[in-house]
Amino acid sequence: MEAPKQSTDPVRITHQELQMMMRYGQASNTVGGFTSKAFIELPYVMVKRDIPELLKSDKVYEAIQLIMEHQHPDFDIEAVSGNEVVSFLIWIKENTERLQRAEQIHLSSDPEPEMLAAGVMRLDEFGIDPTLEKIARDWNYTPEQIAEFPYHKIYRKIKLDKINGEINKKYNKILEDKARRK
Repeated sequence: MEAPKQSTDPVRITHQELQMMMRYGQASNTVGGFTSKAFIELPYVMVKRDIPELLKSDKVYEAIQLIMEHQHPDFDIEAVSGNEVVSFLIWIKENTERLQRAEQIHLSSDPEPEMLAAGVMRLDEFGIDPTLEKIARDWNYTPEQIAEFPYHKIYRKIKLDKINGEINKKYNKILEDKARRK
């Protein structure tokens, strides 16, 4: 009789046990004998949409598989130990949180009341697509090509656009004030 194949479903643990492992465990970007490149080097779409969606659906193994197979075609999730999964999951969590903090500080801003009145929030349902489409127009690529660019290149473009927008807004205000004083 053949031994049952190892299941790739995560071992069922309580939320409290997972929190303990996450709190006291050690992060590692190595799993199954393969090392992942820096999170900011991964494709933008993977970091911003694919990984969060998989983790939100409790598909930890699929998230690991996605990250590692993109870089290492020979990666085999079946060869990964539970401890490695937890350490890699901690690494993903730490990197995701670090990027969220950086985005909150450097990329986010409250929309102008006029934009709210115009319905800018309606774009929320499209996730990252409006960003991909805008950058694709700016750089003369398709949104699908932009999605595969490393996260850090898209982050830099968004930050640059935000700073340019803030400068232009202040500049226009200065010009308006100057025109009123004449």
